[in-house]
Amino acid sequence: MNSRKINNKGAYIENSNVNGGESYIAGRDINRRGDTSGISPKDFQSILSQVLSELGKANISKNDQDVIKTNIDLAIKQSQKSSPKKSLIVGPLTTAMELIIQASGAAGAAYNIVQLLQKAITYAQGLFH
Repeated sequence: MNSRKINNKGAYIENSNVNGGESYIAGRDINRRGDTSGISPKDFQSILSQVLSELGKANISKNDQDVIKTNIDLAIKQSQKSSPKKSLIVGPLTTAMELIIQASGAAGAAYNIVQLLQKAITYAQGLFH
């Protein structure tokens, strides 16, 4: 491994990429890992199940709820594959979160759903590659 330790927290540079513990910078892309220690794919899927159950409580149109559910289902199905692709999990979750914010603002149950989705996205960035 062609790396050089640059601080006491384990950050290092390898092949022009910076691995800084909670962040990984590859070229111009920054991936924030957050704390995913002890989190399993089943824990991740459980968070998404919570999102789906909370969705009915939010003041969001049926059409928007259907689109949000479709995106979350895509992320769940991808996370269950033997080699899940992070981009095919984070992308639909980000789309779902943006639609919730756009459809309902950040009030009430929608706020809780956005918080859960942000947590799921952070977990996905640390769990999947």
